[in-house]
Amino acid sequence: LLKCDTSHNGATGMTAIEGGVMRAVGCRILGNMRVGVVAKDFRSRVSLSKCHVSENKRIGVGARGQGRVEAVDCIIVRNVQSGVVAKDVGSNVKLVRCRLSENGRYGLSVREGGAAEAVDCEMTLNNHTGACAWHAKSAVSLLRCDTSRNGHHSVGGRDGASVRV
Repeated sequence: LLKCDTSHNGATGMTAIEGGVMRAVGCRILGNMRVGVVAKDFRSRVSLSKCHVSENKRIGVGARGQGRVEAVDCIIVRNVQSGVVAKDVGSNVKLVRCRLSENGRYGLSVREGGAAEAVDCEMTLNNHTGACAWHAKSAVSLLRCDTSRNGHHSVGGRDGASVRV
């Protein structure tokens, strides 16, 4: 997808499932009723570059059920719950030079065994936490990221999760 608009859908703007692979460059993904973009199961992958993901009713970008997402130079802002989520064992998110800001709860949320790596990202002005991980086997790695000026915490880990800053 090149410079596409996948906005205001009843569920999700972009979905890769059952081994689907999707690449989006310069796309606008906003106002979807559930999730902006999701990679949802084993071998499903989404690659985003220079995309704007905002105002989705739950999550901006998600990986679950062993899905994988990579986002480079993206703006992921003002989503109702979280900017980016990695949920379930084997799910993985990699973020490079992205801005995850002004989301309803979390900039980056990793849980139930998911993993995320962020490099040179900004996770600021989120209502609760910039980046967080919870549940055993969940892991977050942050390198040169700004997680300041959030409503409650910059970075959080609990229930056996691993957080490297």
